[in-house]
Amino acid sequence: MCELHVDDLLAALACDDAEGTPPALLRLTEEIQAAAGRLDVHSFLDAADRGVPVLDVRSPSEYAQGHVPGAASVPLFSDDERARVGTLYHAAGRSAAMELGMRLVRPKLGWLVERAAELLAVARASGESSGAVLVHCWRGGLRSGAVAWLLRQHGIEARTLGGGYKAFRAWATAYWGSVEMPPKHARTRAVVDLEGLARHRGSAFGWVGTVEAGGGAQPSSEHFTNLLACEWRRLEARGEAKGGRGRGWVFLEDEDSHIGHVSVPKPVYAALRCAPLVVRVSLPEQARVRLLLDDYVAGHADGPAAGEWLARMEESLTKRLGAARVGEVVAAMRAGDFSAVAVAMLHYYDKLYDAHLANHGGTGSGGGSRAGRLVEVAPADPAAAFDADELAGLVLRRAMPADRESDTAMMF
Repeated sequence: MCELHVDDLLAALACDDAEGTPPALLRLTEEIQAAAGRLDVHSFLDAADRGVPVLDVRSPSEYAQGHVPGAASVPLFSDDERARVGTLYHAAGRSAAMELGMRLVRPKLGWLVERAAELLAVARASGESSGAVLVHCWRGGLRSGAVAWLLRQHGIEARTLGGGYKAFRAWATAYWGSVEMPPKHARTRAVVDLEGLARHRGSAFGWVGTVEAGGGAQPSSEHFTNLLACEWRRLEARGEAKGGRGRGWVFLEDEDSHIGHVSVPKPVYAALRCAPLVVRVSLPEQARVRLLLDDYVAGHADGPAAGEWLARMEESLTKRLGAARVGEVVAAMRAGDFSAVAVAMLHYYDKLYDAHLANHGGTGSGGGSRAGRLVEVAPADPAAAFDADELAGLVLRRAMPADRESDTAMMF
């Protein structure tokens, strides 16, 4: 292994991987990376899926914008520190910026090792016993290589991601360029919860009961794409592990192009709109109202944040209903007649659902027709209570005959 002085280490950690890095430091970093073993994106994700901890050493704001799913934020610089280094770089040049970066990083060396050891201990306790961690920065060069070297000096095996987060993003965005319907011979079945990944239920009221309602936020569209790409990749791996050649049937809710403020990747949305089989589940109005009350009212209308909930509900209603109707529905809301509000919104949304189902282009105009075979599913007993497991079985039984006649993914 190459010898690395602490000042060399600090210089590597302080560097932003930008052009203009001194050639000697670049050569040293290449030696460090070669000693650690640089993984490509697929090998990196395979290791992460096995439970190997991932350390993202970029700044907190970079991590929040998007990251490898499951990665822990272990930033070398805070957002303020990163801004200070960048400002000094433009004002006084690279040498001055690197000197400041080295001063900022030096006190964090012990913390970096401790944090990696903590994550490794958690992984081991959950069954991951490889004794290794994964490290990446933005481009996979100076910073991640230096951190990996530091960890190895303290007995922690560390591997880096070739190309860093930038390479991962290139994979995640290009992944959807070849979205295909699962082959007919693949008989594994899976559900992808788009709304769960987006932390939003999709409608104007989708914030209720989600992380966002508790003060959190939806992921960025960038990170939603990351999450969805990794979830889709796991489905393919699961299908191959079961002896198939792919992911098999995939059940997705027939979403619009946005879920809250999150954008569905265009190729994924196109696949939804062109699915060869579409399952429409119909429930009696009474059961639908009960579900709406359970999901959007129970625990909220009488909870500690009831006032905030009511204000946001009224705001959402105002955005969706015309002036002629909104006053009546808001009055029912304030009077606590939530069943009447639910019925009004069902009538409103059913028209949108019908238009979305019929319109191949997905523009909301209602024109055109979707190419897929439409299968209607409804409980035999209209008075029966909603039972998710029973309904799922009914969907499979009803859809399978239609599947035999088409090369199909299952979208509903």
